[in-house]
Amino acid sequence: MTEQPDNKAALAELDALETRLRGQLEELKQQDPFYFYVPSDGSLTEEAKTFLSTYIRPEDIPVKVDAQLDAHLSTAETIAAFGGNRSGKTTWLIIEAIIHATGEIPDSMKDTYPREKIPKEKYKQLRMEGESDSQLEDVLIPTMRYWVPKKYLLKNSWDESFSSKARKLSLYQHGREMATIKFNSFTQEVSKLQGNKLTGVFYDEEPPRKHREENLMRMATAHRLCERFSMTPTGGMTWVQEDILEKQGPSVKAFKMASVINKHVNLAVLHTIMDKIQGYEAKKMRLLGEFVSLSGLIYGGLFNRQVHVIPPFPVGCTCVQVKENGEHHAKCAWRTYMVVRGADIHTVTPPAMVEVALDPEGSLFVCGVYNPPTCPDIEKIKEDWAHRVEDRGYRVRWSIVDKSLDYELKAAAGINLYKKMIRGANRVRPLYKSEKFSGSIMVGIDELKQLMKVNPATQKPRIFFFDIPELQPLINDIQTLERDVYQDEDKKGQKDAINEGKKHRHAALRYITQRKLTWHGPDEAQYIPADFGEEDSYI
Repeated sequence: MTEQPDNKAALAELDALETRLRGQLEELKQQDPFYFYVPSDGSLTEEAKTFLSTYIRPEDIPVKVDAQLDAHLSTAETIAAFGGNRSGKTTWLIIEAIIHATGEIPDSMKDTYPREKIPKEKYKQLRMEGESDSQLEDVLIPTMRYWVPKKYLLKNSWDESFSSKARKLSLYQHGREMATIKFNSFTQEVSKLQGNKLTGVFYDEEPPRKHREENLMRMATAHRLCERFSMTPTGGMTWVQEDILEKQGPSVKAFKMASVINKHVNLAVLHTIMDKIQGYEAKKMRLLGEFVSLSGLIYGGLFNRQVHVIPPFPVGCTCVQVKENGEHHAKCAWRTYMVVRGADIHTVTPPAMVEVALDPEGSLFVCGVYNPPTCPDIEKIKEDWAHRVEDRGYRVRWSIVDKSLDYELKAAAGINLYKKMIRGANRVRPLYKSEKFSGSIMVGIDELKQLMKVNPATQKPRIFFFDIPELQPLINDIQTLERDVYQDEDKKGQKDAINEGKKHRHAALRYITQRKLTWHGPDEAQYIPADFGEEDSYI
């Protein structure tokens, strides 16, 4: 009789082997953690969601939380990670610096990290700046020491590669120096930052504006601009809002990382910390990396680029050639999408007009913005609008303008700009006037908020914005818009105004929400207001 193998002994041997392998893996992770780095992906546990709801109002909780992975995969030249405390933003910054300096990529991102971000220069010179000398010594330098791959250190030794006096780390490949990382603090004079050219600059917390400007000049000869910001925006609405948040586009991207996405955060301890922080806005800043202001952001965390900003697609005529009788082919986008327009036109500041396409399901797609840098006259505006319709093949259903446009300008011989818009060459029909009443501004904002909210059934909002250059200023306006306040608001109550300033693009979009946003097919009759006539006088 053949003897059966001892299954229990075999299983015990396998368990012992697995234990040894796990021990060896942990040892490797401790020796070179860089290769085992796994960025946060923005997923929220139910416990994390409950935690946020304890301190953050429902309308301010982001529909999607930005994470380390989002910032790593961005191909922008300027990337900013605005993180709450313990959100992992500093670790993201260090990993980005190591990838830039060595070209090495952690195993978790081997197949996804954009290779175009890795500089082409054979010798890289990086600068890493922190708030103070103590921050460099206590946070940045130790974090770099922990993550940097040992094979790029001289003799695999940190002490052989790092100069404490110069605060400079040298990295090597095949025994030759391939990169240097210089550590500086914001307390240093700008003159101390002059010198050699740089291939990348990395900031932990918000730098002085002059530091940033000087460092940019040091990268003037780099093959590709590379600057990274990691910060909790404790300073509120500073120069970063104007130079980064409001200039987002293909080359500039900002991400807001919540503290609760860090799997290593102890929520019980974080509860204790949050209970000690005074003020709602401060809590938002600490938990979500949200820029705060005295008056508060209008849309808070409701608007999210990753949810609301989408790649563009045709919303105008896609026919190769429209038939002689004016018919469009059955699948032409002209038939599917109806375009409406809102405009805020002034006599001393550049006009703004926003184009929104509606589909039969009720979704809205902000597809265009007309916002010239100068102030053309009304006839030029009408001509430009007509060219946009022709060039883009829009099926425009109606337009709406600020009610104040229907006013006789005494300084211009009593000319009425609204009447000029609806008459003559390239006249705009039908052209409705916005409504103005007590609370109308906040009502318009509330309508936009409702459109931005994600429907639990579809997991989508109703409004989307095309990811095209001309829409970036409008998108930035929405992200940074603040409420206006009285000096003694506690006594007078909230002011029915928002601090739009020159952000007429937002006002133009807001006017559109004042009309019923119902889709109509190309064959449905259109009501046109009565003709005012073609007389030359507009008094």
